[in-house]
Amino acid sequence: MDGSARPPQTDDVELPPTGEYTLLPEYDSGTYAGPAEPAAISLPRISDYWPDQDDRPRAAPEQPRRRFPLRLVAMTATALAVLGVSGVVVTRLVSDDSPVPPPAAAPDPEIIVGAAPSAPVSIEPAPPAASTSPSTPASTPASSPAVTTPPPPAGPAFEAGTFVLASGLTEINVSLGRPPRNGIAKVSSPDSSGVVPDAKLDGTELTLTAERKSDEGTGDVTVVLDERITWTIRMDGGVRNGNFDLAAGSVRDLFFDGGANRLELTLPRQEREIEIRMTGGVREWRIGTEGEFEVKVRVRKGAGEISLNGDRDEGVDRGEVVRSRGSDEKSGGLTIEAVGGIGSLKVSPL
Repeated sequence: MDGSARPPQTDDVELPPTGEYTLLPEYDSGTYAGPAEPAAISLPRISDYWPDQDDRPRAAPEQPRRRFPLRLVAMTATALAVLGVSGVVVTRLVSDDSPVPPPAAAPDPEIIVGAAPSAPVSIEPAPPAASTSPSTPASTPASSPAVTTPPPPAGPAFEAGTFVLASGLTEINVSLGRPPRNGIAKVSSPDSSGVVPDAKLDGTELTLTAERKSDEGTGDVTVVLDERITWTIRMDGGVRNGNFDLAAGSVRDLFFDGGANRLELTLPRQEREIEIRMTGGVREWRIGTEGEFEVKVRVRKGAGEISLNGDRDEGVDRGEVVRSRGSDEKSGGLTIEAVGGIGSLKVSPL
């Protein structure tokens, strides 16, 4: 503390008049411990120091009231309303205990040709309502036990049918089996085939067509026919490779009007004779039989080579008939009428 500083003046100390000051000893700042805490503090009058000021305290200037823009208020209210509605929606979604429906199953890429429609269902009329009149008591008829008729066993749609290949394909694979859902046929083709197959049933005739969607695909289609039906095969469209595995069922006649680079057949043992007529020409023809069939081949345009049950003939001229006596007595035999040319034909037991 500066030595010239003095303790604050109180009202109890009387100041001398102006111009009459007496020198006092130097104030000891080292021993001053501060003013004693008075009972009441009286502040000096400001007019004693600044005569042009009055003693009235001035009120603090009123702060200007802050005004919020109306646009900001409106935007804030709108945001709060949107948040409130969103909260209600989210709460309802979270608290909803209804089961979520499972995703729809992907469609089956295979074509299942359905069987004949189901038998008509008989619906009995409902019994009359009981009377509720108080004068006539309602009589309760004796309930008869419900009669349930078991559905007939699922069988083939028809006894005999015809399969027709109406379009040309790179490869066709036909076999006999049991299509799903008691169907007549199942048609499928891989994604890499470049073709879209379609099958239509008209009465007992099943026609297969194929639309090519790419030139780079394999162009193959696979068909499974109901083995309980006796099938007639007609190949109107040409193929590069044709495979007909028919040994698991029974067949009638086969017609190959479309040509083939390679044609393979497997034929069942049956009492009825199997007849094949080929007009489109086959470069390489292989036929496997369930047993050693009796075979007869009529050649109309010639053949490079014919082998029947191990008997081989080369350079067969047009108009010739080639035969082979088979040892299977239970088979009705096989007859081939080759209207088109043959590169090579081989018939042998499986």
